[in-house]
Amino acid sequence: MRNRITVVVSLLLCCAAGGGAIWANSGPTARGRSRQDARGGGQISNPLVSVKEKARAAKSNDEAAVRALADEIFSMFNLDQLPAGMDDAIKERLVRAEIKYRQGRAKGSPEFRVAHMVNLLAHKLGAPDYARTNVLEVRRLRVSLLPYTSGLSPLSK
Repeated sequence: MRNRITVVVSLLLCCAAGGGAIWANSGPTARGRSRQDARGGGQISNPLVSVKEKARAAKSNDEAAVRALADEIFSMFNLDQLPAGMDDAIKERLVRAEIKYRQGRAKGSPEFRVAHMVNLLAHKLGAPDYARTNVLEVRRLRVSLLPYTSGLSPLSK
């Protein structure tokens, strides 16, 4: 049961990161930069910059830094709108799992388990067949998000 919840939370974070990456890239493809931007005076906003910074800080295995990363992800994608107490429980499990992973005491979630959990959730929700996934799609999503989430823990293969 504990592994299932960890996989579900990991899946939710992957989906949230994927949605953020799509949202960040959904603007026009050709963007002009003013001279001020080219000199570094202005910044083009990227919603995942703060997540990347907090992920880099979390590499130190500091619990406060890992907790700050989880809080940032939850607030960025409005996951903190869950019923009272539920978001704290999910965050706590996520922080504990991330610390164990970074300390080498636990493995990452294999891609086939993420795909299995998505399919299980789709089945339980009565979603149509196109809501199901496979290992190749999970891997493709993971690789496409890598430039945006390079500081986050990878899935195991």
